[in-house]
Amino acid sequence: MTPGRRALLGSALFTLCTAALADCRGKECELPASWNEFTAVTLTFSEGDSKGTTWSGVFDHKTHDFLIDVQVREPVPMKGAVGMVGGRVMISKGVTLRRGSEVDAIDGPVLSMRIALIVLGRIFPDGPNSVIGLEQVGRDDDVGIKFATPSAMASIGAPWRASGAVENYNAGAVAFDLTLTVPAQTPTAKTATGTLNFKGRLSMRTEPVFREDMRLDGWTVYGATTPAAKTVADLRKVIAGKRGD
Repeated sequence: MTPGRRALLGSALFTLCTAALADCRGKECELPASWNEFTAVTLTFSEGDSKGTTWSGVFDHKTHDFLIDVQVREPVPMKGAVGMVGGRVMISKGVTLRRGSEVDAIDGPVLSMRIALIVLGRIFPDGPNSVIGLEQVGRDDDVGIKFATPSAMASIGAPWRASGAVENYNAGAVAFDLTLTVPAQTPTAKTATGTLNFKGRLSMRTEPVFREDMRLDGWTVYGATTPAAKTVADLRKVIAGKRGD
């Protein structure tokens, strides 16, 4: 089973497969740029009546850093953090990642967050500023949704319907509570449709994702041989050395 197939989304309503980001093209993948500018995201994703999973992430588009706080309720309660330094070195703390599928811990949150952003972009194609106060929303769409990371892809088939509420408040922060009614993606599904729930908040981070002097004590480092790395700054030196900067 490939890493993409083991992604944390885990829902039969999602089609997961290994894919390159560049392979995701066309209307199904489009995301208005204005919805891609947020650098702090909190999202609770669930399928049907399940309690689901909550993720809080901060991102830096320039340094390619991000850090995601993970709270998994099912099947085993677990809290921790997973991040990426410079887009090259993955780190984690407080969570147990299966050997050979560590990247799944990032794929699940990123795919879910991106799908939520794409849905918001479909409902409000003119961007977050077109949301006035609290708005009740409903949209029927005959174009599916796809988003890929370098190791996995999620898709929602058409037709689908989004309903719920979106609110723009506090100097541009956007809150949303949306339910997607989507067609079943497997022939063995007991019902013709299912529901996906996305509840969260989009805003701008107020601090760096990582302080340069942040110590790595208690963190597990993946994807680099860094025996002497004691801080994030040390990891950046390793990354720079590999790039020949």
